[in-house]
Amino acid sequence: MDFKKFLMDNPDEFVVVYIDNKAVGNDIMPEFKNVTESIFGRDMIFTPQDVEDQNNLGSWPTVGELVSKGKQIAFENNRGSWEGTIADETFWTPTLWSGSRGGTQFGPGSFNEFPECTVGSTFFYGRGQSRFFDGSINLGEAFNRLPTSGIWGSRGNRELDRQELTDMADCGIARYDMDQLEPEDMQHFVWSWDRDQPKADEGSCTYMGANGRWASGDCSATKLFACATASTQGGSVEWLLQETGVTFAQAASSCQEGTTFELPRDGYQNSKLADLANGQDVWVNYRIECPYGGSSVSQCVAACPASTKDAANSCAERCKRLCKS
Repeated sequence: MDFKKFLMDNPDEFVVVYIDNKAVGNDIMPEFKNVTESIFGRDMIFTPQDVEDQNNLGSWPTVGELVSKGKQIAFENNRGSWEGTIADETFWTPTLWSGSRGGTQFGPGSFNEFPECTVGSTFFYGRGQSRFFDGSINLGEAFNRLPTSGIWGSRGNRELDRQELTDMADCGIARYDMDQLEPEDMQHFVWSWDRDQPKADEGSCTYMGANGRWASGDCSATKLFACATASTQGGSVEWLLQETGVTFAQAASSCQEGTTFELPRDGYQNSKLADLANGQDVWVNYRIECPYGGSSVSQCVAACPASTKDAANSCAERCKRLCKS
């Protein structure tokens, strides 16, 4: 895949590339760094120089803030030992999920689902990035010489049910280093929108449905609404639900003092709200907007950037989902 073209065609996407150079050694890294900088340019790469405190993950910019500044890709690697300590101006060394940055990595069998959300006995949320690794889709006996299909870990050869991937997403795991994934497996990493959502023709306001996933809704409908004790961009929050339903427009001014109308920003926040909602529909603070300044599908398509017109996830398809016909 041409990563540069993918990023240009999808300006809202952010990609992290992990370079496992333990096998090939460190000698190639200076040349590799020069190549990546010549392809992407420093303006597109999110580097250690872009943040003042590289180890304080809580103070980092959000993905939305990064892409708004044209930062769409980051490179991470280890040098020498598994937990290398050599600083680099372009690559994140050690990795973003390194234990020295407060992160963790784990393989099959170490994870406990919501509400525990622990790796072993450690509650990891808010401590740094967490990386699930050593899993591979088993494509069948002809490929893997394993008797059944499923997801296997190379350590202990334990089969994973695909629901376990959903469980990880629902606990805020955002990094999966797995092999041989099939397109249909990608749905298990989604914690927010329900399948085939959003649909602007169903409404431009967002609610959490009975299954804990988001959907488009009529803004004038009355539903419970989600109020948080702090900004959800800051990590762990507590949710409050009002007993009386309101319209979407009324929700922002109806939260109790000290709370604000919010939406979950990761799988763990979403799971806590879904647990509290207990199957009831709940407004979350997200309004679906037609992109590129359009107010209809035709206006949106006419305003599509030239670089996105032939993209696989085309601008026209995005307009059809997010704009009223």
